[in-house]
Amino acid sequence: MKKLIFYSSIVILLSACSLNAHVTPEEVSTETQALRDKYQAYISGNWYFAYADSTLKCYEYYGFKADGTVDSYQKAVVRKLVTVGGKQMYTDWSTDTNDTLKASKWSLVYDADSKKNFITISYSRKEDKAIVASEIWYEFVDASHDALHMQSLFKHHKETGTMVHEFKQGNPGPSF
Repeated sequence: MKKLIFYSSIVILLSACSLNAHVTPEEVSTETQALRDKYQAYISGNWYFAYADSTLKCYEYYGFKADGTVDSYQKAVVRKLVTVGGKQMYTDWSTDTNDTLKASKWSLVYDADSKKNFITISYSRKEDKAIVASEIWYEFVDASHDALHMQSLFKHHKETGTMVHEFKQGNPGPSF
């Protein structure tokens, strides 16, 4: 009887271990794999978008690495057009965004629900003594050796009606 209990215990233990040890690899759709095969090599590199008008100056930088990490920097300053004593004038520039993310993770993904392509960036940051994990989804259109067309955080594109803009190779830094 002791042997039966012992062998039964081993079978139960091995069954429990095999259930817990089973790890499912990330499921990648055919569309996502095709997207990665076509664009991943083009996206790896340094990309920036800069924009300025009378009330907004913005700069975005993404350093996408082949190992799936990304460093990013976003800066924006804003001012308002106000009327003082019947005269229109601009307020002083004030910082709206000044954010740096280091060693975040990026991935290229096809979303079947929206039928759109995205670059996802996953990161963690400390907020109020807690570590908060977040993921940002940027709409992605295409990439080549000298242009990356993806969503900008700051500026709505007047011609296309979206936030997708052309990012250029490099990282000259903001001029403001």
